Amino acid sequence: MMTTSVSSSLLYGSAAMKDRKPSAELDSQAFMQLLVAQLQNQDPLNSMDQNQFMQQLATMNSMQQQLELNSQLKSLVQSDQLSRALGLIGRTVSGTDGDRTLQGQVTGVTVSGGAVQLKLGDQVLPFAGLTTVT
Repeated sequence: MMTTSVSSSLLYGSAAMKDRKPSAELDSQAFMQLLVAQLQNQDPLNSMDQNQFMQQLATMNSMQQQLELNSQLKSLVQSDQLSRALGLIGRTVSGTDGDRTLQGQVTGVTVSGGAVQLKLGDQVLPFAGLTTVT
């Protein structure tokens, strides 16, 4: 099996790619760039096995579907939390926010940074920190 080195300019040639921070995950754009670089640098007399190529495309498709499913699940969880939080308006709750313990009547609900929060007068309690409802 022949290996070919791929220069970073092929993988990170665009300005958008240069500004990206490294991550542990390989997103679909990076996967496609890697696949294109692999195709551009393959030996023309010994091209990539078609089965291997199809397997890589199937892997990319599966990865995209998993990312979409993950996004939809996050949205569903947030919607569920928002619905449950709205049902707490007027009720007395207690919970923790870091090292603080908060208690009070829920006067409203907000979403900040994707996290549902309960307004307790002038204080904010993350929905995830909720411990007691009375």
